[in-house]
Amino acid sequence: MHEKSEIKVIDLSLAPDLLLSISTVSVGLSTILSCAIQGNLRPRIVWKRNGITLNLLELEDINNMPRELSGAVLRSKRTDREARVCVYTLAHYSTVCSDRKEMKRPLDFGDDGSLYIMKVTTVHIGKYTCHAEGYEELIQTHMLQVNVPPVILVYPESQAQEPGVAASLRCHADGIPEPSLSWLKNGLELQPHTNKHLSLTGNVLKPYQLPAQGHSG
Repeated sequence: MHEKSEIKVIDLSLAPDLLLSISTVSVGLSTILSCAIQGNLRPRIVWKRNGITLNLLELEDINNMPRELSGAVLRSKRTDREARVCVYTLAHYSTVCSDRKEMKRPLDFGDDGSLYIMKVTTVHIGKYTCHAEGYEELIQTHMLQVNVPPVILVYPESQAQEPGVAASLRCHADGIPEPSLSWLKNGLELQPHTNKHLSLTGNVLKPYQLPAQGHSG
């Protein structure tokens, strides 16, 4: 008497509107990328970035490591307490090793196949893909964007000019996305095109021909 073998059918699906997922997170926060591939008996989820299979890595919080080692800590055999730790640097796509203690709490992948990224930096900006193991023809793409609060520098911070003498203020701002600049005086936005005493070119504000009764600002 022959036993009947059980045939397991794996049927996977991905909603068309989820083929591309765009996530935005502020620098320093944590984020979770979830794979939307569904199906009966779905195999484990595989994550990739720049052709590298992330499931082979243990993402670590390695802020205390040297700058050149910042990235993701690879899985390593725990032969002793001072395990040799190898780091794949996402910024330079290379691997370097260091004889250091292995981190205690690696960030891994959730039971649902989600990818966890702690303390997001600009290094994590980019494209990630996920697929069910053995079914790479069905792929979901995640675009991760990172917002960086603007850092603003105005120079000179203050200056004194005689009435009628031209003056200028420069403003420089860095951030992601690129900040848009506007000038305010006493909390009110300046409108150079309606003020004959102001000229605005790019990030340079020029109050010129200051009236004798002009207020400081």
